[in-house]
Amino acid sequence: MKHLTTHLLLFLPFLLSNCASPAYNAKWKSEVAAHEAGARPFPTGPWTGTWASLPSGHTGPLRCIVSAGDDGEKEYEFHYWARWGKFFQGTFEVEYAVEEHPDGSLSVTGSQDLGPFGTYRHTGTLTEDAFHAEFTADKDKGTFDMTRPE
Repeated sequence: MKHLTTHLLLFLPFLLSNCASPAYNAKWKSEVAAHEAGARPFPTGPWTGTWASLPSGHTGPLRCIVSAGDDGEKEYEFHYWARWGKFFQGTFEVEYAVEEHPDGSLSVTGSQDLGPFGTYRHTGTLTEDAFHAEFTADKDKGTFDMTRPE
């Protein structure tokens, strides 16, 4: 129960401010269709998979829509949707700096101030077909593992 409370506190600002909505679902469907048509260059477009908390072992479904940020190739916007338990879900958006490697993969790093809930940090690697990230927060840490939707 303690870990569930920690997850709810960590993601409460996102749950209250931007619950999963028909708008996100419509955007998701549009991005999947565009990706299937070949209209979304790497790394933009839809990603789907799971998140996992390492201390508690809790997991859940995760989706992310990646868009080019204001800084073109150096920053991207990540619009996440996640579900916790059977009833809690929400979306949040962050912008992260990316660094391209000689093999074509990208490193993603960034942080988000959650006010009284501390700081959320995110590091990850994107390849053409996989997106793996690790997150830490003041009261939690874990992983994201995603691939392109099929």
